[in-house]
Amino acid sequence: ELHPFRSVVVSNACSSGLAAARLAQLWLNQGMSDVIILAADAVSDFVLKGFTSLKLISDQRPRPFAPERNGFLLGEAAACLWLSQVPAEGSVKLYPIGLDSEGSAVTRPTLSGESLVRAALRIPGLLDRPPEILIAHGTGTPINDQTEDLAFNVLFKNTTRPMVTGSKWAIGHTLAASGAIDMILACEMLRLRKTFSIRTTSTVDSSFSGRYLTNGATCPVGSRVMVSSLGFGGMHAAALLEVSV
Repeated sequence: ELHPFRSVVVSNACSSGLAAARLAQLWLNQGMSDVIILAADAVSDFVLKGFTSLKLISDQRPRPFAPERNGFLLGEAAACLWLSQVPAEGSVKLYPIGLDSEGSAVTRPTLSGESLVRAALRIPGLLDRPPEILIAHGTGTPINDQTEDLAFNVLFKNTTRPMVTGSKWAIGHTLAASGAIDMILACEMLRLRKTFSIRTTSTVDSSFSGRYLTNGATCPVGSRVMVSSLGFGGMHAAALLEVSV
């Protein structure tokens, strides 16, 4: 039986925010009325040295999905999400989050993106009415962006493809907090009916076939936004958020 004030720590690297939200959904299904998710990340010496040794940090502004992308900027952030069984005024519907765990490698996803595809397909009704916009993990590293583009093309090959954007060019890669931040951005996008583009990317890698919101590009905001998240260790996740129109 769940304690009314139970708390746990969720640590799934960069997919922690979405993994925590999935745990919150399970608790709500078991009878809890509300769950608060607190996500935070700080750039410690350990984190900085680790990513520097992996040669993942860019010496320029990150350019997700661009041909000259060469890494990301680390960021620090804190975020809070409130999940409830009783929708409040102005709330956004969160579909059951899709998770998938693979064993390809400790620090990179399977190059085919199949694990992210499996995670997304666990979201009920995702392809019945595809999202109009997708907030990608979009780290700006060669492998992450290639993997996501492949995954998106496989996932939406028989449907209308969403426009893809991302946030890490602007706020850096906030690691464990990144998924929660992107879910908040999705909520604000649906609430304000506004999109944001990847402003540091003017040209998309010619090998990619997805539809990207590059510098200054806009598109209509519909009622559904998807968030994707890839994590070290092989835990990948996808979330679908929706508002009534």
